[in-house]
Amino acid sequence: MHPSTQTQSVHQPRPLHPAKTASSGFKPLAQLAILVAVTFSTHRSQAQTILSLPNNFSGIQGQGGVYYEYIGDSRLINTQNRASASISLMNFRPSYSYGYPGDVPLPTYAHPQDFPGVQYDSSHQLLRFEPGTGGFLLGTGTANLGASIRFQVPSTGTFGISGAFARDNTNFNAGDGVDVLVVKGANLDSPLFEEIISSANLVNHSDPFGGTGVADFNFNISLQAGDVLRFIVFSDNQGQDGTFDATAFRVSVSQVPEPTALTLAVMGVVVMSFARGVRRRRSRAGFTLCEIKTIQITKSPALD
Repeated sequence: MHPSTQTQSVHQPRPLHPAKTASSGFKPLAQLAILVAVTFSTHRSQAQTILSLPNNFSGIQGQGGVYYEYIGDSRLINTQNRASASISLMNFRPSYSYGYPGDVPLPTYAHPQDFPGVQYDSSHQLLRFEPGTGGFLLGTGTANLGASIRFQVPSTGTFGISGAFARDNTNFNAGDGVDVLVVKGANLDSPLFEEIISSANLVNHSDPFGGTGVADFNFNISLQAGDVLRFIVFSDNQGQDGTFDATAFRVSVSQVPEPTALTLAVMGVVVMSFARGVRRRRSRAGFTLCEIKTIQITKSPALD
């Protein structure tokens, strides 16, 4: 007897999307991250620079909200000689030299006794702080006084503050360094930034910011219109040695704009879209989408 052939239908599930992997679920997250990054990057790039020193240096006190001052260091340990933290404006001298080798007369704001002072060095594109000097603790000199630049912000908002102080005296290990600060108002006890720059640093006089004694700062702060920032250099943290303290300085202040209604709307749509995608993926969790495919199976029964 010839073998017979029987046909049987078998339902075999096959995934609708076999090429998809678990990692595909992370695509919306990656897209969200990219969109948010682009949105914030565009928003950040619109920050407006409202102060750039030395570029905005002027021989007129108060121009652009910038003032050149000397300020007493009320933190000095010697209480009988404690400074009153009084603040006074420096005098502008169109052409003045501190007498360093190779120095030429430059526009300078200075204390009546020459130190402290702030000098504009256009050839090196920097400002040069000279804090007080002399034997303050012996009852003479001005070493208790710091050189200060005051900036009064013109509007309310968030501001990005970035810049650097750098040792600008080439005499290695001469003096005892300087105390550099950024403060809000005249609050010396709680500075926004503070660092001691040692005199034991190598200085490149043609580019002080390329030397080893550099104190960089970079932070954001919320301020009200009329608030004051001060950038200060003291001879040291106790006013004992006011020599060999030349300090280079530069700063940029930018106002970061508040997010616009369009920016907030775009980010809201992105986040809502991502949330809906997450809910859809969760609703399908634990299930496999398949299609039914019929195949033919042929078998031969045993011979009689």
